[in-house]
Order: sequence, then C-alpha cells, then structure tokens
Amino acid sequence: MDGKIPPTVPSQTSAVSDTRMDFTRGEALRTPAFWAVTLALSCQALAITGITFHIVDLGAEVGLTKAEAVALFIPMALVSTIMGSLMGFAADRFRLQFLFMGMMTALGVGIASMANLDIVALRGLAIAGLGSSGGCFGTLSAVALPRFFGRTHLGAISGVQMMSIVFASAIGPSWMALFKDIAGSYQMGLYCFCIFPPIILLLNWVAPNPQLRLHP
Repeated sequence: MDGKIPPTVPSQTSAVSDTRMDFTRGEALRTPAFWAVTLALSCQALAITGITFHIVDLGAEVGLTKAEAVALFIPMALVSTIMGSLMGFAADRFRLQFLFMGMMTALGVGIASMANLDIVALRGLAIAGLGSSGGCFGTLSAVALPRFFGRTHLGAISGVQMMSIVFASAIGPSWMALFKDIAGSYQMGLYCFCIFPPIILLLNWVAPNPQLRLHP
C-alpha cells in the first residue's frame, strides 16, 4: 500500500450521479425536460392559487359554510406534509420523470374532485389529490433542475422557471373568476383546469433526462 486514498466512485443510484454535464440557460431551455418540469410546477401553482383564492365561494356553491370550506385546508396540509417527506425519500431512489407523472395524476384527481365538493367521497379525494400534489411540489422544485442541468448555471435556469411559476400563480385566481362570470359557476373553470395535467403528464413521459440522453 502506498498510503494514498483511492478515489471514490459515485453510486449509479445516487441522486447526483446522473449529473455529468452543466447546461447553460439557453441549452436547458431547448430541452423538452425543462418544459416538462416547468409546466408541471406551473400547473400546480395555477390550480392551487385559483382554488385557494376562491375556496369560500367554491364551498358556498355546494352549501358549505365559510368555516367548513376553509377547514378543507387543514387535512390537505397534513397530507401535503406527509407526501413531502415521502418525496424526499423517493427522489433519491426513483426517476424524477415518474414522480412528476404521479404529481400530475394527483393534481388532476384533486381538481376534478374539487369541482364536485357536494359529494362527500369526492371531497376526500380533493383533499388527498391536492394535498399530495402540493407535497410533491416542494421537493421536486428543489431537486429537478440541478439533477437535470447541473449547478453551474442553476441560478439563470431557475430564474426562468420561477418566472413561469409566478406568472401561473398570478393568473390562477383570474382564470377562476372569469369562468364564474361567464358560466355562473366555478365548476367549468375547474373542469378546464383538468385538461392540463394529462397533457403535462404525457410530456413528462416522453421527455428524456437530458443527462442520460447525452451520456447513455
């Protein structure tokens, strides 16, 4: 033995072992993976802000009091907290592509169920779906960009993503209010929200991890 410490070979299952190239902002924006991830997070922001701003009126449409409508956020927050912890574990062990697909599935179920709060069983699904997708949001928004595009230009890349999320958050309440004015109910707006999660789920299904694409 010459006393030297042998270099450590990272495990292929490590959360950071896939990152072998640092993308610039322009390079990242040209990949389907960037838009698959960004649209998933933006869709979550769009729906949640729209629902949150109008939760009292949404409840009133199906006969819930203000207290009953607002109380939906309590179990939703509990589900979100539990799912956030599970996602921290899952992000180190499963492909992010599948986790984003799960997030979109939960969001779609939650939005569709929120449109039918008068049905008790669907009220529970709304809590589970929106809570689960909300729990996914925090973890996936933190790990996706560095995993896919490296850390050297992470600030520039995440700036574009954050702009998209903030824009979606801003128009969510207006979207719901517009459908209320046009159709006389928030239900149609929620059903239209449901169009986005399946499309984004499909995009995440077909969008390759840019690291694996470059280095098979």
